[in-house]
Amino acid sequence: MVVRTSLEGSSNSVSPVYENLSRRASEVACRPKQRHSGEIEEKGFLLTIVVPLFPQSYRARYDVKLNTMSETCEFKRVGEYVYELKHEDNPEAVTVFFHGLLVDESEKDHAFWSTWTKFRTHECWPVTMLPKLLADKSPSDPCRIRVLAVSYEGRVSVPDGTDGTDHFLLVENLISELIYSGRCHGPDGVGAGEVPVFLVGHDLGGLIIKEFVMAVEKQDDSIGRLRQEEEDDLKEKEKRQNFLSNLSAIFFYATPHNGSEAIEDLAKGVPEDSRNRMLALLSVLGSDMSRINADFSLYRSGRGVGSDVRFKTYAIVAQNPTSQKGCGKTMLVPEASARFDMDNFYSVSADHFEVCQPKGTWSAALTELGEAIYEHVSQIRSSK
Repeated sequence: MVVRTSLEGSSNSVSPVYENLSRRASEVACRPKQRHSGEIEEKGFLLTIVVPLFPQSYRARYDVKLNTMSETCEFKRVGEYVYELKHEDNPEAVTVFFHGLLVDESEKDHAFWSTWTKFRTHECWPVTMLPKLLADKSPSDPCRIRVLAVSYEGRVSVPDGTDGTDHFLLVENLISELIYSGRCHGPDGVGAGEVPVFLVGHDLGGLIIKEFVMAVEKQDDSIGRLRQEEEDDLKEKEKRQNFLSNLSAIFFYATPHNGSEAIEDLAKGVPEDSRNRMLALLSVLGSDMSRINADFSLYRSGRGVGSDVRFKTYAIVAQNPTSQKGCGKTMLVPEASARFDMDNFYSVSADHFEVCQPKGTWSAALTELGEAIYEHVSQIRSSK
């Protein structure tokens, strides 16, 4: 399925998530004009971006940026949860982006790419700015990257009776789509060969990444997957091992590794019967949080094998309190929680949601990921 995005003017309607949240200052609402049910096919639907009411202080400036955008982006759906944002036939690196908690319900259908846009634009920087940064570092032989993104039910408030996403089931499905399936990265899955893998997550998305990595490491017959033949089981095991061997770095953008009291307070304003069960992962001193952190830290340390960690971790930390989306000028994720168990951390002059939105090519939100990719690819090239 190919998803095409286009700009279509403005609207004054803004949907509140629930009563105790104020109307958000800005949003990008995305609604499908045509859907295809059943099996995923190479058929597309148009996602129309509607730009609603913005604060007067920067509305004119934003409109100028919108008027300069004429290109249509194409995103290919390669699984129930996975989209391809940028294709590359023979990539030298693969990046997978995980969006975070969605305070506004209108973000559900487009958060997989709109989370990662340049500040106050609809330019998806993993598709434009990141490849350009890599090309500038090696003009004669630019680094070739493939960009994937994960989409899941991350809304704070979900329809009654659905209770949101089961994170255990989600990571199992992601293992199937990203690693076992041939749709995401050829027959051998993401992590095949010597192609380094970079995982990037915003707030809740960072915790899902941790859960995902640990599920890959621990998965065996006891999980209850349907096994047909021993040969198939061995192939899946080899794919898991390849993924873990080639996992080079994980980038966490404003991820509350020790939970967030502000997000807990936010969740209390949602009726229990419509509260996304994923919110439990963000609880301060929660049992799920403690388990994930302990398992992840132990695995990453190499379990006593050698002195180096298995892969690097980076934290991009928001310096500014968040006032948009009804958050009431709050530090949603304290620095101590965002920096927990990180090898490297970088503070960005941005709020919780803007931390994923670089203002220019100099922003750490972009440059640190680009540097890490370039370094790993250069090492692989020099070894050949």
